[in-house]
Amino acid sequence: MWHIFSSRTKKKHIINFETKLASLLLTELPKVTDTLLLSNVLHISFTSKPEGIYVARSYSPDSFQLINRKYNQHFNLSGITVYHNKSKGYQPLKLFFQSNSLTNIIVDCPKSFHRDFDLNKIQKSSLIIEPVEIINPDQKIAEKALKSLSNEQLTLLDLDGTFEIELGGKFYYTILDQRTWSDKMDERIEVHSSAVDRYEGDTLRANYHDNDSYTYSMYRPNSKGIASIFITICVSKSKNTLTYEEILD
Repeated sequence: MWHIFSSRTKKKHIINFETKLASLLLTELPKVTDTLLLSNVLHISFTSKPEGIYVARSYSPDSFQLINRKYNQHFNLSGITVYHNKSKGYQPLKLFFQSNSLTNIIVDCPKSFHRDFDLNKIQKSSLIIEPVEIINPDQKIAEKALKSLSNEQLTLLDLDGTFEIELGGKFYYTILDQRTWSDKMDERIEVHSSAVDRYEGDTLRANYHDNDSYTYSMYRPNSKGIASIFITICVSKSKNTLTYEEILD
């Protein structure tokens, strides 16, 4: 049993393959090399319909923001061939890149990819780059909710990465205000804005980060007899975790 599982394609095989691929594409697609240096392969998984290999990645917060600003192009790539050991010839692969990073390898028998092909023998010929538009449905909902804002105000919000959170039967959409993140560690920047249903005081918001996480916090007072609300959302810098905390006072 150990022999069967040890023969499967592993993360190290994909890292070796994408490194050689990036070098081969340096002239036509230099951003592929850039993003390779900005990310790490977290793990791989095998897919069906179509059969292939999915590559999951991890990024530092700074690298993630940089990629979203400068390298946010998605495309299918054809014209790459790899030497097939059994047929003794080169066979084409279809590859998908998300944010200029290799994300999907479409190939039959993906679990034996490293044994079926010689991953050191890669060629390119008549490359075809097919742009792919990725639509975030949560972004569309957030944009609709923010329709009262001007285009200039919307450009200051990170809506591309918006995602939906369901808590207590209610839906929340995470939005980072790029104007208010502090460049200095532990420096709190407070943004005062009137609450929609304000009775006493203003809603207070603060975005800041420390060694461990990025944090968004919000305090909203309510009328007498109704508890005030304190909400904190933390995104870890080292783990793939988001923590939501709501305190009624």
